[in-house]
Amino acid sequence: QQNIQANGNVTAFLPEERPQKVYNAIGGIIEHWNVQEGQLVRKGDTLLTIREYKEKYFDPLTLERLGEQVRAKEDALRNVQAKRTAMDEQITALRESMALSIEKARNKIAQAHYKISVDSAELAAARTDNRIADTRYRRQEELHRKGLVSLRDLESAQLKLQETGAKARQAENKLDVARSELQIALLELSAAQADYQAKIAKAMAERDETAYKINDVQAELAKTRTEQASTAIRAGYY
Repeated sequence: QQNIQANGNVTAFLPEERPQKVYNAIGGIIEHWNVQEGQLVRKGDTLLTIREYKEKYFDPLTLERLGEQVRAKEDALRNVQAKRTAMDEQITALRESMALSIEKARNKIAQAHYKISVDSAELAAARTDNRIADTRYRRQEELHRKGLVSLRDLESAQLKLQETGAKARQAENKLDVARSELQIALLELSAAQADYQAKIAKAMAERDETAYKINDVQAELAKTRTEQASTAIRAGYY
C-alpha cells in the first residue's frame, strides 16, 4: 500500500460510474457500456448502447402509423378538393338556372306589357263605341219625345248602349287582369333573383369554407409528411 499527497479532482475509474457526454445524431440514454477505461478498441467496435428516451418513439410501428396518417390525410385532401369542385359546378349550375329563370320572367313581363297595351287599345275602342252609342241614344230619345222616331228605334239605341257599356266593362276587367298579371310577373322576377342569389351566396360560402379546409388539410399533411421523414431519418441513425 502506497500513499501520496496531491492536488486535483477525484474521478471514477469506470466510465459508467461517472457523468459522460456523448455527442450523437439523436438523443438518448446510455443503457450499457461495452468497454472499460484503458481498453483497446478498433474502428467499428460498439462502445456503448443508447436507448430511446422520447415516448413518441417507443412504439416500433411509429413510422408505419405515420404513413397511415399521411395516407388518411391525402384521402381527406382529395375528398375536400372533390367537394370544392362539386361546389364550383353547383354555383355554375345555379347561375345558369338563374339566368334562365330571369329570362323567362322577363319574357312574361314583356308579354304582360304587350297584353296591357292591346287591352288598353280595346278598352279605348270600347269606351269610344259606348260614348257614340250614348250620344245616339240621347238623340233618339229626344227625337222620340218629338215623335220623330218610333219606340222600336229608341229601344234599339238603348240596347246598343247597353251592349257597348257591357263591352267597355268587360274590356276594363280584362285590362285589370292584365295589370295584375304584370304585377305577378314582376314579383316572380324579384323572387327568382332573390332566391337564386341566396342559394348562390350560400354555395359560395360553403365553397370558401371548403377552400379554408383544404388549406388546413394541406398544412396538416405537410406537417405529418415532415414528421414521417424526420422519423425515418431518426430510425436510420439507430
